[in-house]
Amino acid sequence: MSKKLDRKDVKNAAWTWMFFHHCAQNFERMQGLAFCHTMSKPLEKLYGDNPEELKAALTRHMQFFNTEPQLGSVIPGITIALEEARANGGEVDAELIMGTKNALMGPFAGIGDSILMGTYSPILLSIAIGLSAGGSPIGAIFFVIAWLGTVIPLKYFMFMKGYDLGMDAVKLLMNKEIKDKITTALTMVGLIVIGGVASTTVAAPIKFVFTAGRNDRFDSGNPEQDHADFGPDVGHRGLLAAGGQKGLERQQADSGHPGSGRRHGSVRHYVIHDSQALTAPVCFIRK
Repeated sequence: MSKKLDRKDVKNAAWTWMFFHHCAQNFERMQGLAFCHTMSKPLEKLYGDNPEELKAALTRHMQFFNTEPQLGSVIPGITIALEEARANGGEVDAELIMGTKNALMGPFAGIGDSILMGTYSPILLSIAIGLSAGGSPIGAIFFVIAWLGTVIPLKYFMFMKGYDLGMDAVKLLMNKEIKDKITTALTMVGLIVIGGVASTTVAAPIKFVFTAGRNDRFDSGNPEQDHADFGPDVGHRGLLAAGGQKGLERQQADSGHPGSGRRHGSVRHYVIHDSQALTAPVCFIRK
C-alpha cells in the first residue's frame, strides 16, 4: 500500500518550520528539536502503523542540525521527500537521509548567511536608517514589512521546492554561476544604498585654523563655508610661491576700503604684473 503525503501535509510542515525553526535552540543540538517538530506530522502519517519505525525516525531527526533558516528551508523539504520514498520501499535508507541532512546544512548556511544576513539585511537596514531620521518610525516599519515580505515567501518556496525536486533541488540551488550573479547584484545594490545613506546622514565637521595673508581664518562652524574658503586660499598661496611674489599689487578699486583689492561682493581680485607670471585675475579669496 502506497503511503503518500498530500499537498496539505507538506504545506503544514512548511509553516511549522517557518514559525519554529529557532524554537528551543541550544548548544547541544541547535535546531535539532525544531527539525524534529517539523518532521513529526509527516512521519506520523508515513510510519503511523509501525511504532518502532516512527520512534527511530523521530530519534534520527532529533540529532544536531544547524543551518541558515531561509535558504536552508530546502533541507527539511528534501528530507520529507526522502522519508516518503523510504516509507514506500524506495532505495533510501536511514544513513542516506542523515548523510544528506549533514552534507547540506553547512553549504546552505554559508550561502544564506552571505547573501541574506550579510548583504540583503544590511541593505534594508541602511534604507531604514535613512527613513528613521528625526526619530520617524517609518524606517522600522519599512524594515519589518520588507524583511518579512521577502523571507516568508522565500522560506515557503524553498521548502516546497525541496520536496518537489528532492535531490535535484540541490543541483539547482548549489549552481555556482547563479550564486555568483545573485551575490554580485546584491553587493552592487548594497554599496549604492549604503553610500547614499552615509552621504546624507553622517556628519564629519572639519576643525582647522590657517592664515591667509594677514588674516587668520578660523573654523566658522559652517562646513560648507569653510570648504568654499579653503580652496581659493590654497590656490592663492600656490601662485604666490610660483611667482616669487614679484610685482604683486593690490588694485585700489574700492574707495570705501583703502588698501584693499578690487572687490566683487565678498571676493577680492589679486593681480600679478610680472611678465613671467600668470596674468590677472589669478585667484579669488573670500574676505
